[in-house]
Amino acid sequence: MKLVVFVFGCAVLGFGVAVEVAPDILKVPADGFAQAIAVCFNKPLGTGKNILDVILTLVGVSLCFLFFGQLSGIGIGTILAAVLVGRFVILFKAAIAAEKQLPALEEEAVESYR
Repeated sequence: MKLVVFVFGCAVLGFGVAVEVAPDILKVPADGFAQAIAVCFNKPLGTGKNILDVILTLVGVSLCFLFFGQLSGIGIGTILAAVLVGRFVILFKAAIAAEKQLPALEEEAVESYR
């Protein structure tokens, strides 16, 4: 049950990121940074989010060892979330892009019908 809730939470977070960046206006700094990474490497936003999350996780692991001498507070959930959220962003961003195309397709269908 915990795994289902965990994956659902990652999906909700991925959906939130995809919806937030869809209008291409204001973004929270972390999502804007993920988008900047994606643009720099010519990758989708979800991949940029994965890159950023993995880098931040590695920084967290490094700081744990630096200050505590051991891994503390970073587990398998952190690592899985670093990968899963970006994958969900790609999934939901594709769905949102398809949804954005619907009005244009409907207008074309109406025009071709006339």
